[in-house]
Amino acid sequence: MTKTNHPIEQEELMAYLDGELATDRAVTAAAHLEHCQECQRLADDLKGMSQKLMEWEVETSDTENMTDIV
Repeated sequence: MTKTNHPIEQEELMAYLDGELATDRAVTAAAHLEHCQECQRLADDLKGMSQKLMEWEVETSDTENMTDIV
């Protein structure tokens, strides 16, 4: 993704998807996403990764077994 082909940076796209981009830049991002397949694919990838991170859970440890091991 280069600035010459895309009016938004990857970091801005991530912020846009998270609802954290300033309004004027969000309008630019939304307009660009309407016609740029490369950015649409990147946005889909970012959304998928975000969803996987939301689903990720750290397993709780069994402290009794840990004490035995140590």
